[in-house]
Amino acid sequence: MNAVPFQLELPFTKTKTYLWAGTFILANILFPQAFHAVPLGGKMFLPLFFFTLLASARFGWKAGLLTAVASPIISSLLFGMPPLALLPGLLVKGVILSATAALLFKQSTRFKWSLLALVILVSQAIGLLTDAVIFSNFHAAWSTVALSWPGLLLQLIGGGIILHQMDKRTSSSR
Repeated sequence: MNAVPFQLELPFTKTKTYLWAGTFILANILFPQAFHAVPLGGKMFLPLFFFTLLASARFGWKAGLLTAVASPIISSLLFGMPPLALLPGLLVKGVILSATAALLFKQSTRFKWSLLALVILVSQAIGLLTDAVIFSNFHAAWSTVALSWPGLLLQLIGGGIILHQMDKRTSSSR
């Protein structure tokens, strides 16, 4: 019996792709609003990336890319957050996270905590290097990563619990 992959790759030609991506985009727009009440809440908790991670890990790069690109643009237009000046960097980081999660979970047949941790570490490392190039200042880039440790824990623990539950539901229906 062939193992069913954890990642349910959705093609651009299917309505299901846009329905799932739309759900994650909506969540990515609404979820951060709670964190913006906290000073530096967006930078500290990284709520804009939470559902991008889930979409990419579970449904592949297409749903992840749609979520990574549409969420910050729509949120910026509707709520002014993220500010337009930060939008290019956040788009790059969202695409990096999406690509990393989609690529690393693509071959997995089950949700793995270690794989999720690797996705977060790799995407943060690439994001750090990207920020260092954009800011021409490694210290400024590192301070951004250092400030975001609560958000990284949220991605690991909260995202892990959700992805694990999605895997359990799929496993029980196999």
